[in-house]
Amino acid sequence: MGPSSKTRTRLTQQQKLRLIKKAESSPATKYEDLALWAKVEFGLRRLPGKATISRIISGRITLLRQPHEKAQRKNKPSPSQLQLDQNIVEFIMLAEVEGVCLSGAMIVFYATVLAKKLGLPRHRQPRFGLSRLRCLQHRYGFRWRRAYGESSSVDLTKVKEELKRIQTVVATYLPKNVFNMDESAFFLQGCATRLDLQEGSPRSQAEQGTCHYGLLC
Repeated sequence: MGPSSKTRTRLTQQQKLRLIKKAESSPATKYEDLALWAKVEFGLRRLPGKATISRIISGRITLLRQPHEKAQRKNKPSPSQLQLDQNIVEFIMLAEVEGVCLSGAMIVFYATVLAKKLGLPRHRQPRFGLSRLRCLQHRYGFRWRRAYGESSSVDLTKVKEELKRIQTVVATYLPKNVFNMDESAFFLQGCATRLDLQEGSPRSQAEQGTCHYGLLC
């Protein structure tokens, strides 16, 4: 699955403390300027939102009361989280070997079911969503690519070449004669004279002004 464009930028405890110190040293600084400073200072990929900056500043009392060593320590994953991650990784690798295409929603659903099968207590079951899936991809080095067609079996190069050929043919018809289009073909409204020539009776129905429908695949 691909990265979301709406993911929230998260700061570490140490970065939050430095941001608070910066805000206290310049009380008149706007949240937009603090966000820009944080992006440059911490080398963030995205600019933190004003809501993120506001939440950090408003919670400065709680952050300042925490031990200094806690701000430098990363939270270690729980055994249940590691067990669940291991099973999910094995599931993804098995799907890759078998040639089965997986979506992010399928992996999230499997993780939810697997957490229950492993007998993890409800209060210890990790909350698994798309954000956690992105972290899992980053942690274990999984990459994703968009699949086209059934089982990702479509040759895009040949499809583009064939599409150009079809577009060239369709361009010869008047726009009023093109009345519908779906994912598999163009449906054209053709003149009866043209279609009846193939049936050996070009005049009888042509004189009556009858119209038929032709299919261009």
